[in-house]
Amino acid sequence: MKKLRVFALILLAGLTIVAAGCKKQEEGAPKGMKSASASQTEYNLYVPSDWVIDTTEGSLLSSAHVSDADHTNVTAMAYTGDRSYKSVTDYFDNYKKQIEKMFDLDSEGKNTFEMVTDGEGVLLGGVAAQNYVYTGTVGGVALKYRQVICYYDGDYYLITFTSDADLYDTHAEEFDLIVQNFTFVKKPAAAVTTEAAAE
Repeated sequence: MKKLRVFALILLAGLTIVAAGCKKQEEGAPKGMKSASASQTEYNLYVPSDWVIDTTEGSLLSSAHVSDADHTNVTAMAYTGDRSYKSVTDYFDNYKKQIEKMFDLDSEGKNTFEMVTDGEGVLLGGVAAQNYVYTGTVGGVALKYRQVICYYDGDYYLITFTSDADLYDTHAEEFDLIVQNFTFVKKPAAAVTTEAAAE
């Protein structure tokens, strides 16, 4: 069920995953954390050391979950696609229309998707990013998501946290720690901001 939720979000978004041109350099994990990065990525994703790594050899999607009993998970990916977006905000406004389709309808036929935080500014690997939190029911299960999205050196990068709604707050500090310790392997060819996504 966990994998179905994660991959449904990715597939419905219509993302094209980018294969990086060179293998990333290995960096030491921060204290109490371990690497969950896919081998061919241009970023370093670290998760708490007691989390279970889901990333597989040759994968371009980095992922991990809390435990067999708690399916709270994180995924990270880079993608390329439509370059017509003027900003990360513009991108998410279009992306949101796709992800809304994965959520159940309530008894009155209304979509259960609901935004909680709409584009709060944060940093991801030292790059200006946008933080989005939303909730909804999928397959009868109430879920809560947090996505941190930035545009960096020609690609969009997304970190997605997925949790049962009642477990989200339990892991909020771990989510923050993962975001704070995310790094990019290479320096950008040019300075970028959330408003430079189309350039």
